[in-house]
Amino acid sequence: MAAGLYIHVPFCRSKCPYCDFYSISYHSSLAKDYIDILSEEIKKINIKIDTVYIGGGTPSVFPVGFLKRLLRSIKNILESSIENTIEVNPESIDKDKL
Repeated sequence: MAAGLYIHVPFCRSKCPYCDFYSISYHSSLAKDYIDILSEEIKKINIKIDTVYIGGGTPSVFPVGFLKRLLRSIKNILESSIENTIEVNPESIDKDKL
């Protein structure tokens, strides 16, 4: 059976009026704690993941270092999955993040 993993990144620059997802303004200390906890929870996954979607919120609001930490924490899953997607917004993406 195929399994998917959705990672919700609840941080945004500001709340869009049309958005019904949980999100808060980006704060680096909260984001660091979030990635630390998320990394520990991901270690508990014990099934094959076929698809990964990282959304939110706005994952691209993370600085490059935080994005690297997040992706490193799921490296094994990403390498063995079939499809990997990360949501970005034009105003928070640049060549370094790409």
